[in-house]
Amino acid sequence: MPTRLVRSLLALGLLALAGASVAYAQRSARSEDASHVVFRNLGTRPVAVSWVDFEGREVHYAIVPPDGVRHQDTFVGHVWRFRVETQRGAQIGEWRVDRRAGTVQIGDGGFNVQ
Repeated sequence: MPTRLVRSLLALGLLALAGASVAYAQRSARSEDASHVVFRNLGTRPVAVSWVDFEGREVHYAIVPPDGVRHQDTFVGHVWRFRVETQRGAQIGEWRVDRRAGTVQIGDGGFNVQ
């Protein structure tokens, strides 16, 4: 394999790793604005739901089965992370609570907030 191609592939890999670490480097913000969130699993696989603490560490909260629902009290500014095991590895979604209530619908291809 030509050296230039190897360097290009290595650079792309490093950029991808850097992007992944930056994209999920959030931490929860301290807040007194209470919120209530519903996590609804519309997919075919269990979803692991974790809260990201004030230091950026994941704290596991629940496994939501397919067609399952998890009601969670939280605060505006808190970050929640979702993992769905797939054949290609864990898909990760992350959401920062930005209002006093909401429903996070999680499917096999991603998630949306209503």
